[in-house]
Amino acid sequence: MRTVLALLAIVVGGAYGSSMPSVSPERFDFGRSPEGTTVSTLIQVTNPTEVPVVITDIKTGCGCLAAIAADSTILPDDSLTVRIEWELRSSDLTPVGWAKTLYVFTSSTLDPIRIPVTATPPTAASRLALQGALPLTFSLRATAQRVSVGLINPDTAALGLTVVSKGGLPLRVDLPDSLAPRGRVVIAIDWTDEPFELPWQGSLTIEARSPSGMSERLSIPLRGGPPVPRPRSTGAAGNQRDNR
Repeated sequence: MRTVLALLAIVVGGAYGSSMPSVSPERFDFGRSPEGTTVSTLIQVTNPTEVPVVITDIKTGCGCLAAIAADSTILPDDSLTVRIEWELRSSDLTPVGWAKTLYVFTSSTLDPIRIPVTATPPTAASRLALQGALPLTFSLRATAQRVSVGLINPDTAALGLTVVSKGGLPLRVDLPDSLAPRGRVVIAIDWTDEPFELPWQGSLTIEARSPSGMSERLSIPLRGGPPVPRPRSTGAAGNQRDNR
């Protein structure tokens, strides 16, 4: 009986060690994001132990939130990239915005790793404003693609700009380091991978910092697929064109 208990202790100790995998970032704020869009980012799950760690499950508690990984096993001193995709539904919106938590279960501990994610509707007070049709759309099966959007600083102070996350997408972003007071810049976003065949949704998240140290994040929704149809004009000019 003692031998059986000793063996059981060894097995349990090997499966659930004292060291937990770490995640980076430990939480993610998408900032101001339009309702009804899908935002995305990447997290890294790192195994600091001397044995392989298996991600046994990832629970989101909502069909609006998904976590996608290419593998489930993390080798010792290695990391695994997990892509988070989050559809911002009106039914999940609270007075302070959107908030969810991912629970990552692994073979190294019984307790899950908790990863909070948050987002704020664009109607909230902001130092930034986007100018252009959203979401920005890349076309199917096309090469050398570029989309752009205007970014306006209505504040009287200059803002520092940084790309926080490309949402796991193969993008090259032309973003200046700063935005002048009452200024406007154009953010150019290039698709750098092979042409894609299937529609997708994601986002680019940028951060603005004021001289006082205040920061604000803003997610720009992106999609890949057919162009979004523009509504036809119903005014007199439109009717004249239709009657020609």
